Amino acid sequence: NEVGYMKISKYYRAFLRTALNSENKKRLANRNFTILCNNCVGGVILHELGERFNSPTVNLFFGAEDYIKFLEKLDYYLSQTLVEVQSDKDYPVAKLDDITIYFMHYPSFDEAKRIWEKRTARINRDNLYIILVQQNGCTEGLLKKFDELPYKHKLALTAHPMPEIKCSHYISGSEQPNGDVMDLCQYKGKFTGRRWIDDYDYVGYLNMK
Repeated sequence: NEVGYMKISKYYRAFLRTALNSENKKRLANRNFTILCNNCVGGVILHELGERFNSPTVNLFFGAEDYIKFLEKLDYYLSQTLVEVQSDKDYPVAKLDDITIYFMHYPSFDEAKRIWEKRTARINRDNLYIILVQQNGCTEGLLKKFDELPYKHKLALTAHPMPEIKCSHYISGSEQPNGDVMDLCQYKGKFTGRRWIDDYDYVGYLNMK
């Protein structure tokens, strides 16, 4: 029956995922790093590698323009206090001065604020990895801006190959009809332990010290 089938596929997937994660953990030479990301990809990478969340940008997302602004003046924004804003979403939405953050996986604003502050204090500036996934209004102009940011380790996951963006990488088949990159945290099929993000060598990226 359908329920039994779903259960089997879930266990099988977890089994395959464990093997993949174990291999990745063995290859990971870097520790105590911070990943800043505009959506859930950063958090999923940290989770699968069993690394501590030394980053406030987990389980949330930014509009692309606000994320670039955040990165342009990182120290300034991280010193601001989160303020709850009213919205039609069924999850907390907050402002950090003039940028909006969508805490889609948090039950309440108080919880979101507490965790944001706790993880902000853990940021390791000397071991920082910045990821931008082309979603939520991410134009070519914003990708160029991102490419020019003065961070040592930057990665832009784009909806099609963009050799002119030096830090870009295209995961084949990940583009959506609206021109965005799909949800890369999704699994590639019912009977696979692989997520779309696994098509990029993120361990290799994190090992580039």
